[in-house]
Amino acid sequence: MTKFTLKIKFKIIDETIANQEALAAIEANYQEKVSMADAFFELQNWEEALAAYAQALQFKAEESYPIRKMAEIREIQTQLEAKRTLALKIEQLITKLEAAFEAKQYDEAIETADEIIRLDAENPTAKSRKAAVELAKEAIARENEQRYLMAMQQGETLIQQKEYQDAIVSFKIALGLKKNDANAQQRIKQVESLLEERLLALKTAYNAHIADADRHFNAGTFDMAIESYLKAEGTKPDMLC
Repeated sequence: MTKFTLKIKFKIIDETIANQEALAAIEANYQEKVSMADAFFELQNWEEALAAYAQALQFKAEESYPIRKMAEIREIQTQLEAKRTLALKIEQLITKLEAAFEAKQYDEAIETADEIIRLDAENPTAKSRKAAVELAKEAIARENEQRYLMAMQQGETLIQQKEYQDAIVSFKIALGLKKNDANAQQRIKQVESLLEERLLALKTAYNAHIADADRHFNAGTFDMAIESYLKAEGTKPDMLC
């Protein structure tokens, strides 16, 4: 083997050793970055883990492990962001629910509680507030029923006393407590008819007394005229006062 040949052999050996050392250094750096990234991953330090996996790929771009882990992290971050968004929305709805509950706006409170439960079926605040609102509404319904019955009874009593205007007021109060109640609506119409009949009778009597008074006045029988005028005053319909 010639001296020239030996030089070539030595050069090849040196290059091979250098390449092996370079590959070993690349592998060492890669493993260091992957180990660092894995540690960050376990600590759930997602941004640091992403950066370390990206650095690992700079040493070995063909490796699939860092790519898989980075995709996994991005999926986790997407899920976490969705959870944060959901939690914020629920927090805002709970604030709205509490405000409606405190203001005794029970229909709005029920609607808001249902919206929260659609987002978080086991949300304790929404479930407890909804139960409390339902109890409160039941109590209000019972109270309104009693007030309705009292108003209807009062209306009937006022009819017996011929206090028709006041009777209508009582029946309208009852109607306000029980929307579209057929009984209250019917009684209002009936009493209004009674009022119309009474008004017509008063008008007829009033006109008759006035005519009688005018006749006596024209005849010069003033005492009789005064008496008839006074009778007319006593039968004067309210709307003519």
